[in-house]
Amino acid sequence: MDSIAKWIAEITPGGVGIWTAVGLIVVALIRQKPITQKLTDEREGNLLKERAADMKGMRRRITELEAEQRVDRHNIGNLEQVLDMILNMIEIDPGRAVAIAAKAREVRAAQKLELATEKAGLHSGKITAAEDAE
Repeated sequence: MDSIAKWIAEITPGGVGIWTAVGLIVVALIRQKPITQKLTDEREGNLLKERAADMKGMRRRITELEAEQRVDRHNIGNLEQVLDMILNMIEIDPGRAVAIAAKAREVRAAQKLELATEKAGLHSGKITAAEDAE
């Protein structure tokens, strides 16, 4: 810094050169402000766009998880229904346990088919959403 001050003093007589240099630096900083502000605004704008894209992805994932949760709740309800049916039928006629088990297997096979159809619908919805996002 001293070397710069000496150089300025050599170029201009007295302290005028130093004040001129300080003035030029201040002017340069003032002119730099709009450029710096523009860069800052662009960076913030890009960050906001990235956050918006992230939020959109999160919302989509939340919707997918909620749909999967509904299917799981439905499946749990089906399992409870079959279990209750088995227990009630065995209490009524314990001698028919084999026939009751066969009936329960039929009901569960139908429920599994329905569950597979629901899951396929969810996955096709995901694929469609992914294609729409592109």
